[in-house]
Amino acid sequence: MKRTISTSGLNELMDYESFVNHPYQDGKGVWTEGIGHTEGITKDSPNITREQAMKWLMEDLKPVEEYINEHFNLTRNQFDSLASLLFNVGVHGIDNTRLYDRLLNNPDDRHVAYEWVEFCLDDGDFEPGLLKRRCKEIIYYFS
Repeated sequence: MKRTISTSGLNELMDYESFVNHPYQDGKGVWTEGIGHTEGITKDSPNITREQAMKWLMEDLKPVEEYINEHFNLTRNQFDSLASLLFNVGVHGIDNTRLYDRLLNNPDDRHVAYEWVEFCLDDGDFEPGLLKRRCKEIIYYFS
């Protein structure tokens, strides 16, 4: 059965990703708008509505959902949590990692949490905000 992110999972993700109706540069200098949307955004992009941001978000989540469905057999909360992580780190952000291996071999293994929090770095620097997000994601994952 092919899954998509649930309403609850979407709400969790949107707690981490804020809606911004105008273009801005994220912490890495990437032009962003809406809810974490970067494709085609420039400093001159027009302001958008919440409805447009939601449309972009659902489009941006499609490759994430496809990736998870292709690689893993997860419960609802596991799927939603991983979707949040991959939306943040990139759809292939866990390729060739211990987290990938654990999710593939035994997604219920509590050691998944140890691997999950490894994604608290931003360009090699510890980011407290990412640790907070990862902890919430992993709590949701195991709930």
